[in-house]
Amino acid sequence: MTRKEFIADQGAERIDQFLTRQYPEFSRAKIQRAIAKGNIEINGKIVLEKSHVIHSTDHISAVIELPTLIPQPHLDIPIVYEDDSILVIDKPPGIAVHPNPGQKKDSIAGWLLGRYPQLAAVGEGAFRPGIVHRLDADTSGLLVVAKTQGAFKFLKKQFQSRTIEKEYAALIHGALHPTHGVFDQPIGRKTGQARLQAGIGREARTEYWVKKEYRLPRIDGPVSAGGRAGGEIDIFTLVRVLLHTGRTHQIRVHFAAAGHPVAGDLVYGGRFKSRDRLLFPRQFLHAVKLSLPLPGGRKKEFKSQLPQDLQVCLNQLTISRPHDSR
Repeated sequence: MTRKEFIADQGAERIDQFLTRQYPEFSRAKIQRAIAKGNIEINGKIVLEKSHVIHSTDHISAVIELPTLIPQPHLDIPIVYEDDSILVIDKPPGIAVHPNPGQKKDSIAGWLLGRYPQLAAVGEGAFRPGIVHRLDADTSGLLVVAKTQGAFKFLKKQFQSRTIEKEYAALIHGALHPTHGVFDQPIGRKTGQARLQAGIGREARTEYWVKKEYRLPRIDGPVSAGGRAGGEIDIFTLVRVLLHTGRTHQIRVHFAAAGHPVAGDLVYGGRFKSRDRLLFPRQFLHAVKLSLPLPGGRKKEFKSQLPQDLQVCLNQLTISRPHDSR
């Protein structure tokens, strides 16, 4: 076991919520068990209550057992850019950034450790070698990784000061009005619930621009089993999304709360989930652009094309109305 030290910087917050953010690879239940065992100290005193509230500048000391990460150099991960300090990759869908404890599935962390063994000493432990931000397993696209501890600290600071721009392409259900807007709702999790929701929690800001509207005759039953087009029309909208904050599931939660869940999202998709299983292999979300200052001082922009599986999904739809809101 390794002891890690943190300084609270978000104001009043439950200790289990704080530690869940620090250890995103762990469930809140595991974090709560560590608290109950007396593995967490706040300002030098052991805390046993998961609901204990911490405040800015509180010093947290945690001992939580990290699982062993298996190196996976065999994975085919496209490299977009590389220098002595950073690495930018184009993450394929279906691969987690780091696996859940106890799992032996493919992961970006495993690939990094296999291809760049020295990254075990970069970042916040060998389980997260050089990783400064994440994408959901079913989200594809651009991800930046630090190759040195100096670059790691630099990139973490840039994310905290919001000088790094992350832009996504998403296909959402329904016609979106207005064609340019901002979702400015906090995101958090109610006690006892696994899913995140809008309206509670931490500040979250998502800006969008409508690019195109699509139409599709509604299919009754699996196409492979002879499903027929019904009389109703499903409408989808392709949007460009800019994140001003970086909360877990932020895009998915904000659009779902607005009544326009991301196509193919089987967690937040609501009444669309059963039909989406017939049309989409995964959630339609791709990190298309990443703009960031490099440790050397200059700023650089990286782009990624829509992957083939999502392009195939668009090809089965009919363009109803093009837009140029951005």
